[in-house]
Amino acid sequence: MLQLVKKPGGAVYALFVALLLSLLASGFSIQKGVGDLSVGAFFTPNVFVFIVYVALLVALLFLLGSEYGVLSVVCAEIVFLMLIYLSFFTEFYASFALSGILLSGTLAYYMRKDSLEDALGKIGLQSKNVYMDVAYGLGGFAVALVVSIVVASLLGAIGIEDSALVQQSIFGMPLLVLLWAVTITPIAEEMFFRGLVLQKFGMVPSSILFALMHVFYGSVTEVAGAFCIAIVFCYLVRMRKNIVAPIIAHVAFNLFSILAALYL
Repeated sequence: MLQLVKKPGGAVYALFVALLLSLLASGFSIQKGVGDLSVGAFFTPNVFVFIVYVALLVALLFLLGSEYGVLSVVCAEIVFLMLIYLSFFTEFYASFALSGILLSGTLAYYMRKDSLEDALGKIGLQSKNVYMDVAYGLGGFAVALVVSIVVASLLGAIGIEDSALVQQSIFGMPLLVLLWAVTITPIAEEMFFRGLVLQKFGMVPSSILFALMHVFYGSVTEVAGAFCIAIVFCYLVRMRKNIVAPIIAHVAFNLFSILAALYL
């Protein structure tokens, strides 16, 4: 029997599914498969990708409905269609969608068995002393900055000098993406990498994954620096028992990096 709502938390899962599907659609250019279908070319690679995508879409929506009820499926479909439409007109859509996936995915994982408040507590978004977290966060930023300079210097000494690639990428980003990078992105990344992966798999695996997130810059210096900075953020979590301090450090580091790339 179909149920409208089976249990709470469906909205977060619906958002996660919608963001994931929209990101995949944008990344694999699913609309090309639709175009090929319309002209009767049923055996092109685009059509194959489209068929696999539709199968994944149906499977995810079925799992969502069986777990959380019909209302969550309806919400996911509505949000998905809105995001697909938005992706056609928004430059750097993947940057926005990926942050949303990390954030909603982390919440969805913890909310399988816990309320939103308990989930936030397990992730580490609750602070017992905001002033100390701010102090540790700013201190962590200073350490991360020194570490990044040392890493760049060591790599430069062996002939690897590709930091300019990051600067070029930042120059090409619109203002909205840069604002996103100093607000939503640090929160989403800290929730996932330090609030989830660090707790489940440890410091090194979470830091490796964080570094791999920066591969798209095409800079060895950026990837190596991201790994070392991630280690610093992991130690902040261990010291403060939350992710508030690393979020502050992350925001400060991203802001400094963008301003340095644009004006220095």
